[in-house]
Amino acid sequence: MEPALLRMSDVPDVVEELTGERPHLGTVHKWRKRGIAGVRLDCSFAMGCYRTSRAALVAFFDRIAVAKAGGDPDTKAGPVTLARLDRDRELSRVEDELFSLGC
Repeated sequence: MEPALLRMSDVPDVVEELTGERPHLGTVHKWRKRGIAGVRLDCSFAMGCYRTSRAALVAFFDRIAVAKAGGDPDTKAGPVTLARLDRDRELSRVEDELFSLGC
């Protein structure tokens, strides 16, 4: 059974399981400190080191995808928000096309 909170040194292993790519430990600490696209990895300081969870990593990647797609990364919906964002863009494109046709 995996512990609820992971040491930052264990994060590269978990990310490799999730994505197939293994980040450098320094990259993981950058995610905690500076983040990507305005999104920082949620962490706690416990027992002398920073820790995070598998769920926090998944949410972090989902929120980055939303932010890079132009959405609000602070929404809790993650992939649903991406689908909604894609749908809204498509609806906007169709409305613009209909407007240009005079409908």
